[in-house]
Amino acid sequence: KVDVCLLSDRGEHLDQLATPPDAGSLRRLARRIEEVHHQPVCAVVESMTGARLVHDTLEAFRPLAVARDVVLNVEVPERAVIEADAGAFRQILLNLLDNAVKYGPRGQTVTIGARVQNGRTRIMVDDQGPGIPRDDRERVWEGYFRLRRPADSAIAGSGIGLAVVRSLAQDLDGRTWIDETDTSGSRFVVELNTGKATSAC
Repeated sequence: KVDVCLLSDRGEHLDQLATPPDAGSLRRLARRIEEVHHQPVCAVVESMTGARLVHDTLEAFRPLAVARDVVLNVEVPERAVIEADAGAFRQILLNLLDNAVKYGPRGQTVTIGARVQNGRTRIMVDDQGPGIPRDDRERVWEGYFRLRRPADSAIAGSGIGLAVVRSLAQDLDGRTWIDETDTSGSRFVVELNTGKATSAC
């Protein structure tokens, strides 16, 4: 186990950010996110089985999926071992799932997969939503950026969920990007180390 500097919002667990806020709390949440980027703390990073982490996280998220009639499909091999802080990884996956469920159609299948390649592990979340224009695939990781959508499909949100994902991934020496899927929708990819972590504090 080693220490790595992650983000904290003065003791409030980041899991709260995965739940869509109501209109009354949106401004308060935005202020908290600004504070997050200035509050480094040390968290434990260790080798963990990706399949176990994914399944544990899905148990917390499942009620939101059920509310939208979303099927969660897991394709994560046992050999997918990552170097991460358990809380940070859980927040990354919760935010990606929350994004997929909010902006994808009711009744869709969201697939969580993993691939080990060249000493790195890629965690992938595939949705069946409308997809993201190629020109916007980098901008969606910016804080407060929102895609233009038809007025009748607009969903309230803070616009910071994916920015938190990227920030946490980068603190774990990882990276994020968006790929196209074989059908419709988008594939959100988070790549993390599978080798020995080093101290970033």
